[in-house]
Amino acid sequence: MRSLAFLLLLAAAPAFAQPELHRARGDAWRALDEFRAALAEYDAALRLAPQDAALLAERALTLHRLG
Repeated sequence: MRSLAFLLLLAAAPAFAQPELHRARGDAWRALDEFRAALAEYDAALRLAPQDAALLAERALTLHRLG
């Protein structure tokens, strides 16, 4: 349930164009096994920070979990 509360908190946050916010949302979605939503957030973060290797790894892990 902590992940759900965190996701709700992030949803209420202003939509700042910051890769960290999208990464956090992606992490929360992935923790809830909502892999497609997580990918959308990671993609949004990568548009803002395409050189972020850790973010690319998070996206790859999510794609792996998606199957």
